Amino acid sequence: MKNFNKFLSLILCVQLLFSLSVSANCTRMHTKEKKDSTKNTPAKPSTSDLPSLEILTLDMEDVFDLIDEGDKKAALKILKSAQNEVRKVKEFTSKEKSDLSAKIKQIIKLVKKGENEEALDLVDEILSDLGDSTTDDEDDISDEEDDFDDF
Repeated sequence: MKNFNKFLSLILCVQLLFSLSVSANCTRMHTKEKKDSTKNTPAKPSTSDLPSLEILTLDMEDVFDLIDEGDKKAALKILKSAQNEVRKVKEFTSKEKSDLSAKIKQIIKLVKKGENEEALDLVDEILSDLGDSTTDDEDDISDEEDDFDDF
């Protein structure tokens, strides 16, 4: 029994030393990152670089997948984030924003109740509406390109 206790103590000491060395390495890496961040390096692309409409579309696609997989908690977080994103979409009128926000609220209620099929149908409806909005924008761009071809 005495040997076992010594062996267990040795294992705990090794584990403690390992965790301390990992912690020290993380601290060194963190301070190095701070020093590197002061250099003139190009910023990494983030979601804030994307238009709000695209962020909203990506959020709804993620929600669809999460509900389909049964991950209610993550789906609810993204839905609440999407509600805030609706307000930022410049391509929508205030009526369209309120309709979309109401649909998202309805999805939240359905997910909380566990009515996933109805929630998926509503998410699919929103995605098709958002797809129509992005298609309209792309049509406008292609029309402008056609105008330049005339010259």
